[in-house]
Amino acid sequence: IWSYLVILPFLWEQLISKLPVAGKIAACFVLFFSGGISLFGGLDRTHEGHEIANRPELDGVAHAVREIAADQTFAAYPTYNHPLLLCGHPMVEGYAGHLMSHGIEYEPRLAKLTALMNGEPGWRELAEEMSVRYIFWGAREEEHYAGSRAPWRDEGRLVARGAWGEIYDLAK
Repeated sequence: IWSYLVILPFLWEQLISKLPVAGKIAACFVLFFSGGISLFGGLDRTHEGHEIANRPELDGVAHAVREIAADQTFAAYPTYNHPLLLCGHPMVEGYAGHLMSHGIEYEPRLAKLTALMNGEPGWRELAEEMSVRYIFWGAREEEHYAGSRAPWRDEGRLVARGAWGEIYDLAK
């Protein structure tokens, strides 16, 4: 869209302004009609959009991780708007849709993350292999890893807890 907006003044100056009035009207119609249709089609209330952040959750997580070094890796469900990402902390795996769109082979690491988050045998070794120090357990994780054994609740140290979830430290 930015290249379109940048070129419009030059297009007007060099081409459209030299046309007769009927030509100017036709050119403006051609240039803006499809965008107008898209705009009016999206103005109804059937589109809810995509949530970028939940402010109370983001504030709670930001407060909880303020003492944790920004280079410490977290294991959590990989989604585009995870509060850890919005707070600037690295996660084991990024959003699959983004990784796939860049041709990054993410499936093997995602399988390891899933095994870790489900608490499968060898989960601690997987955490060490992926340099995970902290596990974030919130609503997203509860939903996507519903059958998890969550052994870190017994073997890890609870660092923070709130309405947003829990953070466990895996350091021995």
